[in-house]
Amino acid sequence: APKSGQVTVTIFNSLGQVVRSSGKLSIHAGNGCWRWNGRDAFGYFVAAGSYLYSIRFEQNSKSVTRYGKMIMIK
Repeated sequence: APKSGQVTVTIFNSLGQVVRSSGKLSIHAGNGCWRWNGRDAFGYFVAAGSYLYSIRFEQNSKSVTRYGKMIMIK
């Protein structure tokens, strides 16, 4: 069953450097959305190309992290 908790979305470049992070967001059970505007942590638009992301869900003392790839197209 879906549960409420905190989620952090982090985007990395191909070198594994953090490009942007959502910070900890409180979410309710069910679907959620965090939209990335294509900017890095300094507010500059990132280059087109491949990026990696992690989605970390935390509830109480447990956590689950999922990873994936995405492509920025301009």
